Amino acid sequence: MATASQTAFCPKCGAELQATKTDKCQVCNTPLAPPNNEYFGSPDYLWHQREMHLDNCDTSRPTALTKEHNLKKIEEMELALSSWARVCPIDDKIAALRDAHLILSNVVHAPVGVDDIRKLTTIGKAIGKLAQAVEDYFRSGGQIYDREIGRVQAWPDDNDGGNQATR
Repeated sequence: MATASQTAFCPKCGAELQATKTDKCQVCNTPLAPPNNEYFGSPDYLWHQREMHLDNCDTSRPTALTKEHNLKKIEEMELALSSWARVCPIDDKIAALRDAHLILSNVVHAPVGVDDIRKLTTIGKAIGKLAQAVEDYFRSGGQIYDREIGRVQAWPDDNDGGNQATR
């Protein structure tokens, strides 16, 4: 009797992976698992946790695991994420930004394609702009005003530089 195994696909290019266990996609060379390392491994990133939660309540996502769109659960989860990001220990905040700095400082030597480097540098520049905006705010006499939980999402950059916080 023959045995069957579940088909696996590359998360980047969608190519079907061979049945034999490999560390990289044979089509695009994307690493399929974190490299074996005696000292370090992948942490449980907030972004991955958010994506998992959204997959369980948002049917509009290509990776959705549900057939029922739950707007209340999405809002509840997003507020919980904002709340956690605001009140988590300062050590967690510093560690996350140090990780981002470490990743970005090693990207030139990483086995990463140009499109992926562009994604990383775009995120890095966005972090830099936010840091500069916060610094300018306090330098101009800004104060921490309410500490209430609520999200303020920036509008796209192509709307004359305005954002939701200044409207």
